[in-house]
Amino acid sequence: MSIQGYNSLSQKERITWVDSAKGIAIYLIVVGHFLNVSSLELVNKAIYSFHIPLFFILSGYTHKESDRQFWKGIFDKAKQLLLPYIVYIILSVLFCMVYGNYELTWDKLCYYNASIYFDEPIWFLIVLFAVFVIEYAIKTVRWKPIFQMMTSLLLLAIGYICHKYKYGFASYINHFGLNRIIVCFSFFMLGVVFKQVRGGQVLKDEKVKYLFLIALSGLWLVSLSNNVKCSMYIFCFGNYWLFILSAITGSMAVALVCKRWLDFRLLRKLSKYGVFLMGTQYFWLIPVRDYLVSKEINKSTFYGAISFMIPCIGISITILTYELIKKKVPIIKILNGELR
Repeated sequence: MSIQGYNSLSQKERITWVDSAKGIAIYLIVVGHFLNVSSLELVNKAIYSFHIPLFFILSGYTHKESDRQFWKGIFDKAKQLLLPYIVYIILSVLFCMVYGNYELTWDKLCYYNASIYFDEPIWFLIVLFAVFVIEYAIKTVRWKPIFQMMTSLLLLAIGYICHKYKYGFASYINHFGLNRIIVCFSFFMLGVVFKQVRGGQVLKDEKVKYLFLIALSGLWLVSLSNNVKCSMYIFCFGNYWLFILSAITGSMAVALVCKRWLDFRLLRKLSKYGVFLMGTQYFWLIPVRDYLVSKEINKSTFYGAISFMIPCIGISITILTYELIKKKVPIIKILNGELR
C-alpha cells in the first residue's frame, strides 16, 4: 500500500482529487529539496510553508474508522511504513559507504534524536505511523466536531510550546520526533474536522468558491511573506502562528484547486508511488545537486529552471524503474509499502 492507501478507504471509495493534491505535495517536496542550494528562496519558502501539513490534513480528511482489531491495524501500518523505513536506512548506509562521508551514529539510525541518517525525507514515515497509532488508540473520528476542533487547537498550542522551548525544558520532547508528531496530528485532526462538518458543502456556489480561493491565497501569501522558511524536519517555524496560518490556508487552497480544476491521473500516479518517491529521491537528487553545486551552476538563473525539470525527470525514471523491478523482484514492493 502506498501514500494513496494511508487511510481506511477502499479503492472503490477513493477520492481522486485528494490523491491529486497529494501528488502535488510529493512533487513540491522533491523540488523543495532541489531548491535548497538555489537563489529562489521565496519559491522554496512558499513550498515549505504548506507541503507537509497538506499531507496530514488530507490523511485526516480521508480517514475512516477501521473495523480491524487494534493490534492488527498497527501491524499492517508497521508493514506499510516502518518496514520501508528500516530498508531505506540500510540502503542509506550502503550508499554512503560508496558515495561520501556522512556521520553514522546510533541515534540517527533509530531516530532517537529525531534526525535521520542521510535519507532525511523518510522521517515522514515514522511520524505518519505514530499519527495512525494515536488515531487507532483514541479513535478521534468518533468524536463530535467540537471536541475534534478543541483537541486540534490544544495540540497546536502544545506545538507552540515545543517550538518556543525546544532548546529549554521542552527539549526532551524532541526525542523520537514527538514534537513533530504533536503538530502533525493537529493537522490530521483538522482534516477530520473538515470532513465531519462537510466543509465542502458550503462552497457549491461558483462565485463563493472563487472568493474563498482568493481569500485563502491572500492569507497564504501574507503569512508566508512575513515569515522565514519553515521546516517540519528541523522543527523551525520562525513565527509559529504565521506558519500555522500559511499551512492551513495553503493546504486548503491546493485542495480547492485540485477538487475544481487539477484532478489529473498523472498527479494521482505520484500519490500511488508516494513511499517509493519519498524514500529514494535522495539517492539521485543529492549526487545531481552536489555536482551542480561543484560547478557553481546553482548560482545561475539557469538553475531555477532546471530545479523544476530535473525533479520531473528523476520522478519519471524512479517510477519506471520501480515498475520494471517490481515485475521481476516482487519483494521490492517493500520499498513502496505494498508488501502484504
